[in-house]
Amino acid sequence: LKAVAEACAPLPFFYYHFPDLTNVRFSCYSVCSALARSVPNFAGAKFTGYDFYDMRKCLAMDRGNNIASGCDEVFLPALATGCTWFVGSTYNFIAPLILRAQQAFEESNMEDARMYQDKVNAVVDIIKEFGGDSQKHMMSLISKIPLGPYRLPLVGIRDQADADCIARRLQSIDSEVLKF
Repeated sequence: LKAVAEACAPLPFFYYHFPDLTNVRFSCYSVCSALARSVPNFAGAKFTGYDFYDMRKCLAMDRGNNIASGCDEVFLPALATGCTWFVGSTYNFIAPLILRAQQAFEESNMEDARMYQDKVNAVVDIIKEFGGDSQKHMMSLISKIPLGPYRLPLVGIRDQADADCIARRLQSIDSEVLKF
């Protein structure tokens, strides 16, 4: 990581912590601590994981304000852990649900906050069922903007029955927010 950070200096260097994808099981805190001591342009991390103990330790560091949560499906727990920065793919097309969860959390309305988090999770469940390629299809449905063909090697949603199923399921989650 140090060599990569040096190669991109003076640009800020962010560590991408994604243990479920990489199957590398270092604590984010141990990596960030080492980088903070040895890499002058180390700026923070994108924390895409479910270990909130580790996340909290990262947030408590001097650079804690530069720890982004990358798991949309645990937005609310990350918020409760103290995270204020979020980078996730569904935020591009279901931001109203996320913002409503955040507002309810800030108003100490945990019942509504959990309800909106459950709706976010229902969208994530669709993505997990139909694959990551389904996100572009969902973005096109919700935004009403044709996003063009998929880049290779992605193939997208080719089956009309799948496309119709995704649309029905999205509308059943929240027809007010997810209008199309």
